Amino acid sequence: MSFDAHVRAAVDRVLSEVRVPASAALHELAATVATEARASARRLSDAMRAIDEAASLGDVLQALTQGVSHEVDRAALLVATSGRLRGRQCAGFIASVHPSSIDLPIDDTGLIGTAVRTKAMAVSLASSSGTPVSAAPSFAGMVGPRDAAAIPIVLGGTVAAVLYCDGPPADDSQPAWLAPVGLLVRHAGLVLEAKTTRYLTGATG
Repeated sequence: MSFDAHVRAAVDRVLSEVRVPASAALHELAATVATEARASARRLSDAMRAIDEAASLGDVLQALTQGVSHEVDRAALLVATSGRLRGRQCAGFIASVHPSSIDLPIDDTGLIGTAVRTKAMAVSLASSSGTPVSAAPSFAGMVGPRDAAAIPIVLGGTVAAVLYCDGPPADDSQPAWLAPVGLLVRHAGLVLEAKTTRYLTGATG
């Protein structure tokens, strides 16, 4: 066998040895991604079912907060009443952050105020400009850079509630929890509107 043939044979052996573990690693990674995707789909399905099956408006809000808590580190649901945004449900916050301790003006500045004024999701990403002190609500506390979002629930053109949530900075430009949380809030809004319409129709005959 020539020298060139020996070299080619040695290279082929090395490549074959590397290819097997690399292929196994890719297969394991694909299996992990598929498992996580199925788990995420199940969580969303369960959360949406719980919202659908909620008996009252309050139960819908509770089911929403519970569902969101499985997607993101911290969440707080604020309900609009008498020109204020008052805490209704909390998940993931320290014990001192109780829903009854949350009370903001409905025209508050920052992330939540932006969501109310625009009637649309407001997002602050640590990867871009961070979550400035002026943007984060007071009850969020100083816990370092966070990806955060405030999502309004709009009924009949009026903001009825706002969901605030945040989590550690994501490696990508958008945190993975943003899409499922937005989906759950929209679904809860549709269910709340349907229940409100049925109540008003029944009440007026």
